[in-house]
Amino acid sequence: MQLCPQGTLLDIVNRVGTTGISQQGVCFDELFVMFFTIEIMRFLEGMHSAGFIHGHLKIDNCLLRLEDVPGGASALSTLYQPSVINFGRTLDMSLFPHNKQPTGDWPTDARDCFELREHRPWTYQTDYFGLVGIIYCMLFGKYIETSSITPQPPYNITTPFKRYWRNNLWMKLFDLLLNPCLVRPDGKLPLCEELVDIRHEMKGWLQHHCNRSSNTLKGLLKKIELSVYTR
Repeated sequence: MQLCPQGTLLDIVNRVGTTGISQQGVCFDELFVMFFTIEIMRFLEGMHSAGFIHGHLKIDNCLLRLEDVPGGASALSTLYQPSVINFGRTLDMSLFPHNKQPTGDWPTDARDCFELREHRPWTYQTDYFGLVGIIYCMLFGKYIETSSITPQPPYNITTPFKRYWRNNLWMKLFDLLLNPCLVRPDGKLPLCEELVDIRHEMKGWLQHHCNRSSNTLKGLLKKIELSVYTR
């Protein structure tokens, strides 16, 4: 793909205070977080349905892709698309024997799934935990850490959600992503159908709230576009 010079989602997190997209002292406005979560979930569904594991999903691997607009920032439209990069750890599971699970032999940190950190076999868990880390960073403005998650399964985040967020949706998604092998009785992965169901719920909420009285989704995206062009 062509170079995307507009930066990454992490760049927006780092300058959230100057872009006007924060919400009552937290990081991104929930509307904005919901938008990007839906987009990345759709990407994962496509990858996993085709039998691919990205393997290195994190917020600094999510690029902003804004189309050049004649006339500069004053002529901006709402066309806005994220792209995911860095496929250096991507696995094509069709090349492995059925039910084969790899193990990792590289240094790990708090942004790696529990299986990798504990040298246990893994597959799609790495992408689900990567998505948790991206959402967490967008919501709270910092990387997910070991202390951010309960020490024993079923895992949950220890940082409380804001009372005005759509907590039932976030809790459902975080529970699935942190405990993917507990979702089905047989523990089978990937969880494409389950993710689709949650994504549709989130999409419905986003459609219902995108034109609220202040900070509409269109307005938030325009602020990001303007910040990219003026940085």
